[in-house]
Amino acid sequence: QYAENTPMDVIELKRHPLWLKYYREEIQNRTTKFRELFEDKLAKVEGLEILLKAWDAMSDTALIPRLQNLAGWSKGEETIQGVPQLSSARMEKQLQNALEQAFPELMESPHLLTTQIWNDCLVNRELLFETVERLAPGEFNESQLTGVWSWAVRQYQKRQESKEIVESDLVSLTEQTEDFFNEDLNFTDEKSLLDEEDDTLLLLLYQLLLGPLNRKNGKPLQYTHLMLDEAQDFGSLEFQLLVSLTPENLPSVTLAGDLDQRIMVGRKHETWEESLGHLTLPDGSKPDVTALAPLKIGYRSTHEIMTVAKKVIGEHSVNTVWYSTRHGAPVDVFRFKERGAMVAFLADTLKDLSIREPLASVAVLTRTQESAEKLFDGLQRTDLSQLRLIRDQEFTFTPGIEVTDITQTKGLEFDSVIIADADASTYGPDIRSRQLLYVGVTRAAHQLWLLHCGNPSSLITGILDK
Repeated sequence: QYAENTPMDVIELKRHPLWLKYYREEIQNRTTKFRELFEDKLAKVEGLEILLKAWDAMSDTALIPRLQNLAGWSKGEETIQGVPQLSSARMEKQLQNALEQAFPELMESPHLLTTQIWNDCLVNRELLFETVERLAPGEFNESQLTGVWSWAVRQYQKRQESKEIVESDLVSLTEQTEDFFNEDLNFTDEKSLLDEEDDTLLLLLYQLLLGPLNRKNGKPLQYTHLMLDEAQDFGSLEFQLLVSLTPENLPSVTLAGDLDQRIMVGRKHETWEESLGHLTLPDGSKPDVTALAPLKIGYRSTHEIMTVAKKVIGEHSVNTVWYSTRHGAPVDVFRFKERGAMVAFLADTLKDLSIREPLASVAVLTRTQESAEKLFDGLQRTDLSQLRLIRDQEFTFTPGIEVTDITQTKGLEFDSVIIADADASTYGPDIRSRQLLYVGVTRAAHQLWLLHCGNPSSLITGILDK
């Protein structure tokens, strides 16, 4: 069950590229501790020197296969290049005992170490604070990190409760977080076990601990080439995960996206170079970014629509050289004193449009899903035909009128688009508002109308009101 109200600071941190180093450091710490465990627990057992040689010979192997191979080698079931077989039965038994005590799930459920380290990285307050402050200095203050940690602890508790663990195991964490609760985080209502961002974090950690991802049949999950569309809403962690699914000796990925159309929160990179700069191949090298080819010609929207789009995105645009191939109808802005008048006007206009252009696709867009539902309810009281409310990407791609929020329409296009809430209170001058409105505006292929009640957004000032 994923959270629907994940705090912004949690999203920002869980999508930050610092996790690539954070995980590697924590795994190296665990690896070092296993060697120290062998030196301590097996110090008086014959064969320690050769056992440590076997362990060190597998330094390029992921931690869990390394432990499993060492156990198999001690039993004579595995060979390790350059290391003779172990001849001490006592060492074999003592090693198995040490591994059983330190990692009882090693053979039956080794993946549990993934969730253990992931949990520790989030709920160990001292570790989290120290690591983030060191790997991302100045990017998260103490208050933000406290909020992230408290949220992570609550989710950890929910996951533990779902497994019906002993109540006493929860007490210490509950007591730790009592002084750090933030009422704005609404912890008491939080019932989720995971955030959407955790999928990538868990898969990356799984790879680092166990090696490449496999299909259900045991074969590697690998693709000769990956084509990723709408790549502007992916971050360094997702890119790292996807690159790992291509051949190690020839990683091949094509990314297509427009940074001006970023609508996912938690994406801080401003350029492709910045985002891709965090990628690392399995051998530790940096991938060859063969080409960054910006497209300079737009074929979807008219010159008039793109002129408005450029005004909306303003100086934040990364598309400095860009032009459209055709002209069309002017963009219209309509101002209303109150919402009822706007809904009545919109209903009449949509009726007329459906008669004149029965095969046209029309999108009526708002910033939020809640606003879209309210507007749909108002329009539904009229006798509009082919009126549809889109809640979760259920587009029919047939003629008609679809009412939804802007985020649902990413990557799509419509003959006509009506932005129904282009007012100052909905779209401010901030970059998030600019990017959302830019996405909405550029969904239009032929005609764009901007409607607002009260003061218009500063992003559309200068366009003549009607």
